[in-house]
Amino acid sequence: MIRKKEQPVTDVIREFLSASGLETPLLQYRLVQAWPEVVGEPFCSQSQALEVRAGQLWVNVASPALITELQMRRTQLANALNAHVGARIISDIRFMCQ
Repeated sequence: MIRKKEQPVTDVIREFLSASGLETPLLQYRLVQAWPEVVGEPFCSQSQALEVRAGQLWVNVASPALITELQMRRTQLANALNAHVGARIISDIRFMCQ
């Protein structure tokens, strides 16, 4: 039996996720889950990140006034979310009110 060099488990998992094409969906999931932490308490109770589609994070917001406020911080929020997951997953955030 031939032994390969030792690697940390995290490196092996990262290689597997990358090779199997699961790394991006996992990062997208982590980004959506990070929404409440990144936007903070005043906004997270009135908004919900839904999904990442075509490089855009779609967020449902409770009121049009809140959409206006979040749109002014859109670039800052996108950068903070990308930094939170450690990769550039989104380039924009889209807000909708239902």
